[in-house]
Amino acid sequence: MSFGALKERLVLRDAAGNAASAWINDDIRPLSPEKRLWTWKTYGLYEFGINVLFVAWTTASSLLALGLTVGQAFACVIVGQFLTGVIGTLAVNIGAEAHVGFPVLNRLSWGMRGNWFPILNRVVLGTTWFAIESWYGGKCIKVAIGAIWPSFYHMHNPFRASLGMDGGDFLCWVIFLLFCLPLIYLRIEKMLIPASIVSGCVLVTCLGLLGWFVNQAGGGGILLSQPTHFSGVPLLQGSALAWQIVLGITTQISSTAQGILGFADWGRYAKGPHHSRLPFFMGSFVGTTFVATIGLICSSCAATIWPDVEELLWNPALILYNIQLHGSSAARAGVFFGAIAFVLSQYMLTVTACNLIGGLDLSGVLPKYINIRRGAMIVFVVGCVMQPWSLLSGANKFLTVMSSYGIFLAPLTGIMHADYYCLRKRKIALSDMYTPNEASAFWYWHGVNWRAIVAFCLGQAFLYPGFVARVQGTTVSLDPGWLHLYYLSYPFGYIVSGFLYWAASLIFPPPRVGAVDEYDIYGTFGPAEIDATGRTYDQQIGDSSKLVAPNRLAHSMEDAKDEEDAKMGPQSVVVVNEL
Repeated sequence: MSFGALKERLVLRDAAGNAASAWINDDIRPLSPEKRLWTWKTYGLYEFGINVLFVAWTTASSLLALGLTVGQAFACVIVGQFLTGVIGTLAVNIGAEAHVGFPVLNRLSWGMRGNWFPILNRVVLGTTWFAIESWYGGKCIKVAIGAIWPSFYHMHNPFRASLGMDGGDFLCWVIFLLFCLPLIYLRIEKMLIPASIVSGCVLVTCLGLLGWFVNQAGGGGILLSQPTHFSGVPLLQGSALAWQIVLGITTQISSTAQGILGFADWGRYAKGPHHSRLPFFMGSFVGTTFVATIGLICSSCAATIWPDVEELLWNPALILYNIQLHGSSAARAGVFFGAIAFVLSQYMLTVTACNLIGGLDLSGVLPKYINIRRGAMIVFVVGCVMQPWSLLSGANKFLTVMSSYGIFLAPLTGIMHADYYCLRKRKIALSDMYTPNEASAFWYWHGVNWRAIVAFCLGQAFLYPGFVARVQGTTVSLDPGWLHLYYLSYPFGYIVSGFLYWAASLIFPPPRVGAVDEYDIYGTFGPAEIDATGRTYDQQIGDSSKLVAPNRLAHSMEDAKDEEDAKMGPQSVVVVNEL
């Protein structure tokens, strides 16, 4: 088979056999009403289910290493997750109102071609998180198997010790990945039942762990009274304490920065905007705060119950393993079911939030050849090649880099929100986001919006010194002012980039701000707009690179109606559906 023939075979086609174009396919076009099935129950349960995971559990515990007490760490969690919920709800609402996801929405602010930059940023980070979260999922499977056959923990290790894993770790990771493959074909719009099952399981498991630890420790544990028991960091006071609290709050937001940036991907599945706003906020805020609190208390109690353990037990898999290691045989059943609950939570996070959404992002880069399933397979393969055990072998520095990546994602989020809410006042022409020429309001300069580039660069440039110092630790000497600015990295990048983009757009106005489509071109609110040849607008995109935007196309067709009737007869009357 020749390359040309192979290339033609790879072109995506819809149910009617129409080829996708370089700008649209079925996965990134505006969702029709029959595919928008998420209700308030779906959002609340889904957000709660995926937030009971390793990152939320461990981030709160890691704040103790900053020299904070348990109470101060809890305050950071409350404030940080509240702000995360607010910013995330703004992102979800965009998708719920426009019915399009992150790969398309960035065409508003970055341009038809410029949007590849934020998409690829998110794809790289999402693929890395897929690798990490799948490894954590394998750890949970290892605990579940070990609860049935304790000898599994001592199986022969064919790998060298320097790899940071053993044969059991690798086998369980492969098992986790094998179950991921069929889940790639899960329909995102039908998530209510899976979300309900996962949320119920993790709720029961977390409450069970909390009750068991508090009962065994006779209270909240040693870290409540001796917060430096493991960290060895002296308790802070004055301005030093204040800045560490600021860093703790920023860390909470940055740990979910990738999700915040693309929450519109979930918002577009809402039956209506009111189904997504408050339920999403409550599910995210309550879920993360709930598990972070339990993580703090369980870690504190574990330090009291097992004083011979020389390190803080900071993740659920380690905690369950130590329950079995130090407990009776009767504890094995509880460990097994607890591990299964965390496995389910990891599957929901890894498959939906990393794998499928990564596939959707890739479909925005090459929509003619990549749909959400093909993109998910690419994320899957690349994530496996990344060898997560190698990434986590230097876990402290690597996770610091990953959480610090918010200095790049915060400006992207601020620009998107400023464009939609402040500049365009929530009024956009959906058709212009799929028009690949000067007729589109989002073509800007050769498909790139310079305003977004300038705002992005200025919004994160001043954070680099603090970023480098944070990653390198004490090996870099830096004026405290730069470090303190970095402690404010997410709010600084979000606000500054958003403001600069809005200001630049006021001084140098982009074309047709606030323009909307006159007709429901894509059937987003009703039946799809059909032209005189019987084709929908997105089919036309694949046929011509010189289309005019449909809100003006409608006028030209209206003006030519009499001429068309005369040439083709009354059966050629254009069918339109007004909003």
